[in-house]
Amino acid sequence: MNTRKDYMNKKCTHREYYAQFVSKTTKGALIERFGLKKIIKHIKTGDDIGHKDRIQLQAWDNTPLYMGASLEDAGDFLTAAGKVCILKEAAQQIAEAA
Repeated sequence: MNTRKDYMNKKCTHREYYAQFVSKTTKGALIERFGLKKIIKHIKTGDDIGHKDRIQLQAWDNTPLYMGASLEDAGDFLTAAGKVCILKEAAQQIAEAA
């Protein structure tokens, strides 16, 4: 497991760190909430804040999170920002697999 300390010391990437918390259930919840096409469009825009296909931050905040691993085990704790990072990593994985 990559720890928060590993991430902060650049021993793992942002994606590597947050990917370990993504679960199949989270991916399913994202697809159910936004739909596969919308997720793919969002990822293709590069999260451009002004793009019409961007999923708004409030929508990410209101999406349930079902984690695959414990943040506490990684020496971290869940914040609103961390939750969004995990969800956006899950969306990236969904788009790459599509």
